Amino acid sequence: MKWIYNTLLTLAFIFLLVSPRLAYCTQSILIYRDFGHKGDESQVRGVVKAYSHLHKDVEVTEFNVGDEEKLRASVKNAVSRKEEKPIVLAVGEKTVASCGNPFPFEGATTVHLCHMITTHHPSLVGKVDYIAVPIHAMGDFAKTVENTNTKLIATIGVAHNRQIEEIEQVYASEKAKLPENVSHTGVILGGDAPTPDGKTQLFTEANARELARYIAPLIKDRHLLITNGPRTGKYDPRTKEEIKTAHRDGKRDHITLAFLDELEKSEISPKQYTLFDFQFGSPSKDMDLLLGAVNVTKGEMLVAGESTSSISESIDVMPAGAVIVYDTTSMNQVHNAHVKSELDTVRIKYLPMGYNGLTENKEASVDTAQKSSAAETIAAALIK
Repeated sequence: MKWIYNTLLTLAFIFLLVSPRLAYCTQSILIYRDFGHKGDESQVRGVVKAYSHLHKDVEVTEFNVGDEEKLRASVKNAVSRKEEKPIVLAVGEKTVASCGNPFPFEGATTVHLCHMITTHHPSLVGKVDYIAVPIHAMGDFAKTVENTNTKLIATIGVAHNRQIEEIEQVYASEKAKLPENVSHTGVILGGDAPTPDGKTQLFTEANARELARYIAPLIKDRHLLITNGPRTGKYDPRTKEEIKTAHRDGKRDHITLAFLDELEKSEISPKQYTLFDFQFGSPSKDMDLLLGAVNVTKGEMLVAGESTSSISESIDVMPAGAVIVYDTTSMNQVHNAHVKSELDTVRIKYLPMGYNGLTENKEASVDTAQKSSAAETIAAALIK
């Protein structure tokens, strides 16, 4: 795996070397994604944002899955303008089949982004220019790409569109909602998560209570900022059936309630914490406010180990050493691999189950940690 880490460091160096790049021609970027998938949208927008730091004149057009003919026509039009070679950024599982056919994208640099390797990914090899995937999800796929004209972009963590400028702006405008003159500690509660074979592992009430007991002594002179997510308390622990009203009825889910109850038992009063309770259909800047508050007041951020996106987002907007990833009962082998990759590159501290002490990479320091985000790593690979 050493060659992958060396490649990442090289790409990070390229990113710093060429930024900002003064472009003489417009770079056309054509995004191909499932408009109904927010995670895919965040991935690709993060890459475009990182690329725009390197190339100042970028023109972006988006196409939904099913609009292959419109995409083909736009690629043809971009090629005919004889400016820089257009880039097609395809993202997510639903676009794999279409990207396997090179003809709609003839004349373009084709990149496929995904959080995981699917059973259809081998069909892309030799037909697209780049495949970008997190190192923890790669498995043996690197061998499939060897000796082909497809290049693999391996990233630490996943691409996303959480930006440090935005969390700072949100905190500056909404900090009046929070207590003043106090350092903030943030925690993202875990959620239920699927395994690769389709089963579901639960973030249990017992796990939530254990986490609360660990946190309580740390916040005696701090303010705790708590948030949850759509998978927190999603399933009934007895029936294993989905709770259809979870995060949809304005009420707190059973996992969040257990966490808060254990805080109270640990002599933490409601005045010592603020809860940002996720509810579907209620867009807000709560996560930006939480991250901004922890960042500005130089606090620590505790993130559930099964939340790959939240881990990547927190790392990329927080100072080195500020992110603690805690073990959960809902983590599977892919989550474990991701946490290991972050720990190996000195991007996190890790709190194993039992919550008796932190694990750190003692063989390196934050000064040698991987600095570039997944989005920046991908953007750097695309700069010619």
